[in-house]
Amino acid sequence: MKGSMTSRGNPSSAHPSVRAELFGGELGAAALPLVATCAFGLEAVVVDELARLGYAGRAISTGRVEFLGDARAIARTNLWLRSADRVLLRVAQFDCSTFDELFDITRSLPWETLIAPDEAFPVDGRSVRSQLTSVPAVQRTVKKAIVERLQDAHARVLLPETAGEVRAEVSLLHDIATITLDTSGDGLHKRGYRPIVGAAALKETLAAGLVQLSVWHPSRPLVDPFCGSGTIAIEAAMLARNIAPGRNRSFGCEKWSRFPAGTWEEAREEAAAAPTGELAIAIHASDIDERAIALTRRAAHEAGVERDVHCKVQPFDQLQSKREYGSIITNPPYGMRLGDDERELLALYRSMPSVFKRLPTWSFHVLTGRLDLEDIVGQQASRRRKLYNSQIECTYFTFLGPKPPRREEHAPRSEVATPEGGAAEVAGEAVVGEAEFERAGLGEAQSDVGERAGDEGDVTPSVHVDRQGGLQAGLQGGDVVPHARADDAHEDRSETDDEARSEVPDEVTDEQANDTREEELSETRVDTDANDEPSSKPKPRVPARPMAAFGGLRERDERELAQFADRLQKNVRHLRRYPSRGITCYRVYERDCPDVPLIIDRYEGCVHVAEYEREHSRTFAQQTDWWARVVREISQACEVPEGSIFTKQKHRQKGLTQHERISDEQRTIVAQEGGLRFEVNLTDYIDTGLFLDHRLTRGMFRDQVRAFGPGCRVLNLFCYTGAFTVYAAHGGCASSVSVDLSNTYLSWTQRNLGMNGLYRKEHELVRMDVLEYLASCDASRPFDLVICDPPTFSNSKSTEEDWQVAQSQAQLFPLLRRVLAPGATVYFSNNYRRFKLDEEMLARLGFAAKEISRQTVPPEYRNERIHRCWKLRAPGPQSQPPEGSN
Repeated sequence: MKGSMTSRGNPSSAHPSVRAELFGGELGAAALPLVATCAFGLEAVVVDELARLGYAGRAISTGRVEFLGDARAIARTNLWLRSADRVLLRVAQFDCSTFDELFDITRSLPWETLIAPDEAFPVDGRSVRSQLTSVPAVQRTVKKAIVERLQDAHARVLLPETAGEVRAEVSLLHDIATITLDTSGDGLHKRGYRPIVGAAALKETLAAGLVQLSVWHPSRPLVDPFCGSGTIAIEAAMLARNIAPGRNRSFGCEKWSRFPAGTWEEAREEAAAAPTGELAIAIHASDIDERAIALTRRAAHEAGVERDVHCKVQPFDQLQSKREYGSIITNPPYGMRLGDDERELLALYRSMPSVFKRLPTWSFHVLTGRLDLEDIVGQQASRRRKLYNSQIECTYFTFLGPKPPRREEHAPRSEVATPEGGAAEVAGEAVVGEAEFERAGLGEAQSDVGERAGDEGDVTPSVHVDRQGGLQAGLQGGDVVPHARADDAHEDRSETDDEARSEVPDEVTDEQANDTREEELSETRVDTDANDEPSSKPKPRVPARPMAAFGGLRERDERELAQFADRLQKNVRHLRRYPSRGITCYRVYERDCPDVPLIIDRYEGCVHVAEYEREHSRTFAQQTDWWARVVREISQACEVPEGSIFTKQKHRQKGLTQHERISDEQRTIVAQEGGLRFEVNLTDYIDTGLFLDHRLTRGMFRDQVRAFGPGCRVLNLFCYTGAFTVYAAHGGCASSVSVDLSNTYLSWTQRNLGMNGLYRKEHELVRMDVLEYLASCDASRPFDLVICDPPTFSNSKSTEEDWQVAQSQAQLFPLLRRVLAPGATVYFSNNYRRFKLDEEMLARLGFAAKEISRQTVPPEYRNERIHRCWKLRAPGPQSQPPEGSN
């Protein structure tokens, strides 16, 4: 408001370009310009709180909400505002680029109506992007101007400043000066119930904002599993109980001499007489730290809500509840203050989906400085909002669960207490709860204040929050549009917030403010009656299928898994005679249903399951539930306990990659095949140690050994776990050499030979690169039978060059040729889909090649090209039976 200016001349006439809004009344005036400050991101929450108190507020910049009110409004807002930091009386706002302007306009203000001659009036200051950059000089100028005005007004030379304190602040932003008086004194977050502050404690005002930004309703459960000193739980209880947060503390303007007498007594009496709200279910606060729980209990007692907040020492992974449609509101540790171990913190966050999915009807609200939370938990939040916890940039992630069911249309109505002492009539609690979901983005939009218009003298664009919680631009600096009361927000709508480009928030750097952008994922509503024929009778609303915030199976998942279960059962029935034929290790399912891309193999009484990597739209928690359902279906179809089913994810090999060790559980069994025993590892590698697709090939190889007779020498290249060597030894070969670069595989080969009683000195195990071995071995002792089943790709620190089967065959076969006996046989196989055998090169070397893949792939395999296999014969006199004598 503009007021009269009496001083060393009229600043407006002396400076025509100056736009000024100056205080010209007294503290008892009916329309004082007031400002509620708050943390960045809570502006619209404060607007809503003001609306509940009966005041129309609007966000004018980051962290500042203006409204009009009298002295009673100052007292009531200080007592009742939960998310605001301070309530300021704006004395002046004007263009200011010189110290003369600052002094003249400040001196022209009626300070004598605000400050008594003996009151102290310290002046704080700050300057951002303004020409007057020296904050101490700005403070001195304002202080001197106030002193001269009071000296003249009171006709006194000395101002002792021995009485109460009236604290002023001058703030310069873009050459606009704002002078305010702080009516609050200590910040409003100091409620008085928490004398001892825990490490990394959350401010009470921010905690109250988190509760009001959530979908929690006092009729439902609320849990904070990382409660610290209990701030969120206590603030929620005070909100539900309709307890004025400032009832147990004093405020700065209570001691002002000029403040109207009796105002504070009236406001406190109103707060004491306000109707008490109800909590249907006690709020639960838990933490792993016993000291934190002790602080919570003490603070809850001081706040008067000890009966409403139940405290418990409990690790996060033990969180569970039988109640439905509750909310988690929490501020877990994020390692930026307390020096937490990064690995432990990451493990904690990764456990959230598994813990939260135990509460399928709940919603979850998580404030964290881990801005990558969505990546860690494996799903996007329903909503997200940037906030600052002190100076730490955080995001408030909301994961919405299913909406609570509506009650019948004629539900009983109840009354909700308001701070004014009245009651607002609303629908029954279930309907109120649904409205909470509809307006879950209340205050989601932040203030959107652009750069000041410049030299034309335009007023800075103002903003207010409309009935839908969105931002609207005001036409004039003084326009105020009332905000809808929270109880009015029952209409259906899709909520989307505007991008926030705000001024610098309190305690936040300019660079942080410039990067501010809030993202909102709107909730899609389903109109199930859109295509129905008109009817004279109202139709009941058909709710969409409720989905848990974490986990749960979608309808398409249920459908696909049903198809999978049906196919698996048919496969099992088709293979039911295998065990009676001595086949106890075989493939059961091979991506038969494209949407369930699993490879399922049976090893005796155990089942090994590998999921092929593929894009799907399930979240991490949904994937966990999906796997649980898969295991259950396999257990039922294969008639094995779930503890005997081992699951893995088989990543697609891209480029020059190879599978690595994935575990160290060492869960092994002894499997039977062809009358022989083999060690199978079901946990530590993608492959188990026994390639089932070569079951027939191994039998053919043993028959070939037997056909050669007792003098047969066998070479096993890339021997892996030595299954072919075991078959060859069992077939009666005179000697064998098994070559591999891996000590693990060679030890495994030794164990396989040993458990079959075949480990003797005639069976040599060589740790060497295959090409290097072929180039250096003694050609005077040639081999009669060779098995070569190389990997597609392999690398090792022991070799300078990597193995790539398509390219390396040009080196392999010439070297192999020199160590073969005349007429020797080579079984060559690989599973590289694009492999092309170089038959021209083989012909030049004298090999006769024949592909035998059809005879080597077992009949239960859907993929008949699971591998390709050739039988190569070296030139020279035949030292083996003719073709077909296998």
